Amino acid sequence: MNKRKKILSWIPSILMTVIIGGGAIMKLSAAPPLVDLFTQIGLLLYLPWLGVAELLFVAFFLYNRSMNIGLLLLTGYFGGAMAVELSHGTVPLLPVLFSAACGSPRTCETHPFSGPVLAMMLNL
Repeated sequence: MNKRKKILSWIPSILMTVIIGGGAIMKLSAAPPLVDLFTQIGLLLYLPWLGVAELLFVAFFLYNRSMNIGLLLLTGYFGGAMAVELSHGTVPLLPVLFSAACGSPRTCETHPFSGPVLAMMLNL
């Protein structure tokens, strides 16, 4: 893989981990909008635990040897997030974005069925 493709393959991964990491930090710091939302859906007690889980899953995803486990954990986590948001009548924007970018091109190198849209965009 040439250097350009390698750099381009990291961009979706870095972008998604920054977004997910920001959400995890907001959960851990108990940001007022999240406290209100999690109070409404009855999950306020789990707010810090969800933040820790997000950070852990992102760490697994960024580490090359555990990237596949991290991808699986993040996919399951955001699948549950979509289910909770849909059952409470809200629009699951971040989980849908993650699912669209799921399986960054780095994962496509070992798993051709992960992230087919991104793989086609980068011709991997």
